[in-house]
Amino acid sequence: MGAPARVSITDDDGALTCRIVADVPLPLIDIAEKIKRLLDLDALPEEISDGLGRDAGLAPIVARSPGLRLPGAWDPFETAVRAIVGQQISVAAATTVMGKIAQQFGTESPYGLLFPGPETALSIDRRCATHAQTSRYGAS
Repeated sequence: MGAPARVSITDDDGALTCRIVADVPLPLIDIAEKIKRLLDLDALPEEISDGLGRDAGLAPIVARSPGLRLPGAWDPFETAVRAIVGQQISVAAATTVMGKIAQQFGTESPYGLLFPGPETALSIDRRCATHAQTSRYGAS
C-alpha cells in the first residue's frame, strides 16, 4: 500500500478535474491509471452503444443512457471483500459490515479511514470471525 492521499474529481462543464492532496510526493502516473480504471475512461462509448444497440432488449436501455460506463473501484481487494460480504445480505447491511471491518482493522490517515489490505486480512485471528458467527446465531 502506498502513502495515503485525498483524491477529488469534479465535473467542470464536461471536463473532469482531478485534485490530489498528499503529504509526500506520489507516483502520479499510477494514480492517473487508477483514476482511468475507476471512471472507465478507456471505454469507447460509441462502439459499446453500437454493439449493445443491436440487441432488441438492450437497445432502449442504451438509448436512454448513452455513454454509460461500468463503475470501477480504487481498491480491487476492498471490492472483492464487498462482493463476498454482500452475497447474503442487503446493500445497507453490507455497508454496515464493511464499515465495521474498516473501523476494527483499518488504518486511520489524515485523509480518513483506510480499508485494511490483504496483508492485514491474512493476519486477522480467525477466532474473530468464528466469534462473530457464533454471536450472530446464538451458538456457544
